Amino acid sequence: MNNKSVSLKSAIFDVVVNFANRGNKFSSHDITRKLRSDVNSGKIEIPEIATPIGADAFLYDVKHQDVKSSFLELVENDQFRDYKMSSVFNGLYYEYEFTKFALPTPVATPAPAATPAPVATSPTNQISITSSVIPRIVFYLSNCKTRGVSPSIKQVQSAIKRGNHSSGVSSSELMICITRNLGYSVQKGKSFKSSFVNTKRY
Repeated sequence: MNNKSVSLKSAIFDVVVNFANRGNKFSSHDITRKLRSDVNSGKIEIPEIATPIGADAFLYDVKHQDVKSSFLELVENDQFRDYKMSSVFNGLYYEYEFTKFALPTPVATPAPAATPAPVATSPTNQISITSSVIPRIVFYLSNCKTRGVSPSIKQVQSAIKRGNHSSGVSSSELMICITRNLGYSVQKGKSFKSSFVNTKRY
């Protein structure tokens, strides 16, 4: 039997897409477990993490930290652009859910829509953040946690920009996303921008 030979990142991508298409919620630990099962059952080969013959009971050294960092890198590089990603901190680790974007239904003759009155942005309003921006927030806060840094909302805003282009996310929307969607607590300052994300608690 010819096993499929892939890179670690390609294998992670395939596992995540499989979870997404099945509608499964998953964590980075689930990705690691699935990869270990696939390589040690002979379903796939990942040459870059193969162990020397006779050096270990397992054929492949699937390190969870390598899997987690590679997964976050794929997210940061927008490799899952066809999916809307949501993440929830369950008290121990993040659980992710990827939902494939539905293709828009073509409309023959669209009716003119009335222009809605502007709604003031406040922490109680619904937020609308594009799927390409949320992974940047997750990746940046994960790095801050690793370095033991608690960034301000303003610093997070700056980090998720691309070049000189704003992400289009207001400070109040960002605070809602960080606390409600990503599970971090925030130490409030005089304004939203001067508030700090408590990454050290997680």
